[in-house]
Amino acid sequence: MKERYPEIESLTATLKKRVARLRVAERHGFHNWMMLSWIHHDSAIEGLVTQVEEVREALAGGNPVDSGLVPVYRELRVHREAIDRVMEEAGRKNLKLRMDFIRGLYGLFLGEPVDARTNCYRRDIPIHRLYFHDIAPPDRIGYRMQRLIDWSDSAEFRRHHPISAATLLHHRFMEAFPFPSHSGKIGRLLLNLVLLHHGYQPVVIHSTDRHRYYESLRGDPEDLGLIIEEAAENSLRSWIKLCEQRRMLVA
Repeated sequence: MKERYPEIESLTATLKKRVARLRVAERHGFHNWMMLSWIHHDSAIEGLVTQVEEVREALAGGNPVDSGLVPVYRELRVHREAIDRVMEEAGRKNLKLRMDFIRGLYGLFLGEPVDARTNCYRRDIPIHRLYFHDIAPPDRIGYRMQRLIDWSDSAEFRRHHPISAATLLHHRFMEAFPFPSHSGKIGRLLLNLVLLHHGYQPVVIHSTDRHRYYESLRGDPEDLGLIIEEAAENSLRSWIKLCEQRRMLVA
């Protein structure tokens, strides 16, 4: 809802002021916690349930006691690397969605480079899948993705408020659902790419809203927008509170 945009903008400005008041070490700790929260909840959206301490240990380079968690730790670290790439891309002067960038994110999660000359899109509609909204048939994915790329570089896209543009981009990407795996994570990274580029904080959809988020993808972009705006407000309020607590600890 557009009426929530001013509140999100106000909270964003407040958070930036709070972070600026932190000492260097505490600012570093705050950003580490933000990253930990982001990865922990986004992984849960994909059904990868982890303990916060496991995420912390994985991001710190530690090894799990249980060898069965080795793939989990790798995925958590790769997720961090993907976020770093998104942050770097968001810092470009002009935002332009690039297929080679999206393909690179997919290759990163996949664990191997994806050759631009090969078709990396999914080739079927899986019967058993995590997301249950309608997705494009395989023979339409390439067309949907090209339209998405073109639209993201259009005057129409730029006329949207950044939150609206990010929501629409995410909704359309999730309708295409281009890859056999990791499409959800990549779609939310692209959502945050737009927001970060425009000076907003990342939107972290809480794990408790997982099924609401799934359900919103079955509806119109406005349904998804409600989830994203709520998540933005909740994340900002939580991070502002964390900043205040850290400042008290070092005062």
